[in-house]
Amino acid sequence: DCDFPSIVGAIPGLFTLKIYRPPVLKSVGTVTGLKNGSVTFQIGDTSSPPPYPQDTISFTIAGNGSLEPTQIQYNHPNMTLTGLTEANTGAYILTATNTRLVTSTIIGSSNGNLNLIVQFPPVITTGPSLVATALGQPATLVCGTNLRSNPPSSILWRKSNGETLTTGGRYAFGNGSDNVYIIISNTTTSDNGTWSCVLNNGVFAPLVVNIVLFIVVPPSQPMNVTSNMVSDPTTQLYISWQPPNSLGVPPVSFYMVIATSSLDSKNQTANTTNALITKLRPGLSYDITVMGVSALGGVLAVGPASDKVTFSTDPAAPTLMCGALIAASGGVNVSWSVYNGGRDITAVQIGYTLAGSNQQYLPIQASVMPNATSVMAREQFFATRSYSFLISANNSIGMSNVTCGPVLINEGIPIRPDLPIIVSTKPGTITMTLSVAASGAGATGSFAFIISSVPSIDMISSPYRFLTYTDGEKVSVVINNIKDGVTYVFYISASNTFGMSPPQPAIWIANSTAPPATTTPNGKEPASSLATGPVAGGVIGGIILVFVILIAFAVVIYLVLRHRVHKMKQKQYETMEMEQNSANGTVHAKGHITKQKKAVEPEKNIVYEVIETIDTRENTAYGVIAGADSGKADSAFEIVGRTRAH
Repeated sequence: DCDFPSIVGAIPGLFTLKIYRPPVLKSVGTVTGLKNGSVTFQIGDTSSPPPYPQDTISFTIAGNGSLEPTQIQYNHPNMTLTGLTEANTGAYILTATNTRLVTSTIIGSSNGNLNLIVQFPPVITTGPSLVATALGQPATLVCGTNLRSNPPSSILWRKSNGETLTTGGRYAFGNGSDNVYIIISNTTTSDNGTWSCVLNNGVFAPLVVNIVLFIVVPPSQPMNVTSNMVSDPTTQLYISWQPPNSLGVPPVSFYMVIATSSLDSKNQTANTTNALITKLRPGLSYDITVMGVSALGGVLAVGPASDKVTFSTDPAAPTLMCGALIAASGGVNVSWSVYNGGRDITAVQIGYTLAGSNQQYLPIQASVMPNATSVMAREQFFATRSYSFLISANNSIGMSNVTCGPVLINEGIPIRPDLPIIVSTKPGTITMTLSVAASGAGATGSFAFIISSVPSIDMISSPYRFLTYTDGEKVSVVINNIKDGVTYVFYISASNTFGMSPPQPAIWIANSTAPPATTTPNGKEPASSLATGPVAGGVIGGIILVFVILIAFAVVIYLVLRHRVHKMKQKQYETMEMEQNSANGTVHAKGHITKQKKAVEPEKNIVYEVIETIDTRENTAYGVIAGADSGKADSAFEIVGRTRAH
């Protein structure tokens, strides 16, 4: 390029010739600088002509550090790097390029290698500045984690008296860069004070981290433990004591009271020199000890225990808790837990009732030993019903009880059958279907039914019948020898391996010329506990007959009640004492037998076979009793009374 003078009057033909030259760099090796400082070094090649122009030289950087072009200042042949950081450390390739002044055309470029090291002082993430430990226990003092330093730092520990510590004896060191610490074992009161961790890399001033160690000294033994009166001596003890002679460092923070017995233990804290210990078991002897505790920063120094003393709670009635109720195979396994209250259990009783009812609890038949905690109750549990259990326990002090349940019975005695449905009538014959809603969880059983007339002018031969059924199945039955115009009473029960349901009573007036009778909706039992069954006929004569029968019944009931009142005045009662033999299902009955139009006969000893099962819900037994002296092969009876009471 030529620069022509613009001075007026200059001699034409004179000019200045400028030669453009690219920069030439060289490799400079390792350069060391300090953090937050700068470093200058020669990188331009002085054996070559200087670059022209210098003002347009720019640098690009390639390397594994974070050096930025803005940190570079270049004045051929020297380069200065400013604002150094730890991240600038690395190996780089620097490329210098310059351009023409007017056209910015690249003149040329050159590369130079650089290994930059930035030194910095020790840096560490410090640990807790205050550490507490109980006297005699080890203490760990953490200088910090993630130690960084360039060059690497040496690590040493000093006590407050200036003593430098070395490995061995009571001291163990962790000097890795990830975790710098010291462990002091078997601490003594002389270890109280400031401990220093010194980090020094020889380039910068040492970094000193100070940690204060506090030795927690436990108090001495509490004195004179005594017991005082309480409001409930069966479950409480009120304990008091005198403070220890030496209160510890820091002074006693709280006391620990420990009560132990052969069956129970309780731990309790107290801020004063007395404590009320609650929820103890009645009738037990408890060993009592008290310890003082000094605390600081979560560190507990527990002092020696007081002399052991023994105090007892008063006995009480047993304490019961429900266990599991497991229904299976027509019974319920009842379990419970019991504490005897400090006196031997003398008796355990278990009763059951229909859940949600107001009926009394009936005792189970199985015997229960005083030390038992479970029993299998096999009572007359009805399928699809839930039952509750009352468990009672006695000792010489008193009785307690607990109500458990309810538990649902899936496998049990069938419930009362549905009302029978008359499907057809012919002269002398009726056909009906029988069904039961809950027949005992898939059990195969049978329907039993009794047929008699009202009044007793016609008895169907073989009145007691069985019909086999499968769960949910409807069974059809044909009854012959039916007389028109006669009212018949049916008692229908369902049975399975677990027992027999209460009977379903139904009344039917024979009329072979009338269509089949209808029943309540879906053939189900209405809301009342005893419903009249399907009534066939639908003619005025049948209705009149029913009214006549009802009037006759009313007269009979009046006469019976009058007769019973007369008997009560004479203090003569009809009684029957029954004892069930669970082995063969028979009932031994001993009592007076009353026959129609005859006085009370002398007492007889008779063995009856009771085929019907007692309905414990209604306290009523319906069924058939077969007896040798009844005068017939078998006879139908209705026994009314409280179960297990009569």
